Amino acid sequence: MVGKKWQRLDPDVKKVWFISGFLIILIVTVILGLVLYFGVEFSIINSLLLSIGTGVLLLILLVIWIVMFYNRYMFQIQKDGIEIKRGILWKKDITIPYDRVQNVDIDRGPIEQLIGIYNLNVFTAGTSSETQAIFGAEGYIPGVKNAEKVRDTILERVQESEEDGFGRRKKKTLETDAKILKEILEELRSIRKKIE
Repeated sequence: MVGKKWQRLDPDVKKVWFISGFLIILIVTVILGLVLYFGVEFSIINSLLLSIGTGVLLLILLVIWIVMFYNRYMFQIQKDGIEIKRGILWKKDITIPYDRVQNVDIDRGPIEQLIGIYNLNVFTAGTSSETQAIFGAEGYIPGVKNAEKVRDTILERVQESEEDGFGRRKKKTLETDAKILKEILEELRSIRKKIE
């Protein structure tokens, strides 16, 4: 699991993407047919042909997008962090160090439940709740069959990043915080003397 090996998403994620896309295309096709028939007043045959043709074209584009997106979505669990590569036109390479990981969630919608796969969400310290609400987790890995195993591996790495070489929690944060507070106190005293 840990190393330099890029992992692909589970192939079943393509089924999830296709079913989701097909349902959206079906709705768009029906609405387009109704608009053409009632709004533009095409004949029923012309409305059906145009809307079905548009639906077929969208399905072809969907299949092309699914194949390309799947082939370009990879992740790996490294010793220092998680790396994710994705994107067709706009490629995105994400590196998440373990010391920034705050939470790892597993979720699955109705289609994922039907297919039997999970989505893994890695939340970091640098992501605000507003950003998460709009864009989701910084580390989003869809289509994972063994999500619990991947999550546990990530959480073990997070735990290790918080420990020194002897299995003890690092103390530098407490020592550093005390030192910073002491410097702030000295600076405030210096300012107070200047004001008085």
